[in-house]
Amino acid sequence: MAESGHLYTHVNFTARSSKEGSKEQLFFAELYNCGKRRAPGGFLVTCCEPLGSDSTVGHKEFQVDGASAVRKNIDIAWWFACSPGTLHPRGDN
Repeated sequence: MAESGHLYTHVNFTARSSKEGSKEQLFFAELYNCGKRRAPGGFLVTCCEPLGSDSTVGHKEFQVDGASAVRKNIDIAWWFACSPGTLHPRGDN
C-alpha cells in the first residue's frame, strides 16, 4: 500500500518460542519497502506485534467516514489496502 509516497506491506505470520511446549502465536508486521540500498532484504520492519482474539480484518479499497464502527471483528472505520484475510491489530498501532 502507498502512503505519503512510501510503500508498505502488511503480513501475518506465526512464531513460537524455542522453549519446549511453547505454542505458536499469530503476529502482524508492517514492512517499509525501502529497497536494498537501505536494507539487505529491501524491507525495514516498522511494526510487529502479536495478535489476539480482538484483531481486525482489513478491507481492500473500503473506507468509511465518521465515527469508528466495528462489526464481527471487521474494523470498518479504517482503510486497509490488504487482502480481506490479513489480520491487523485493533487501534492506532
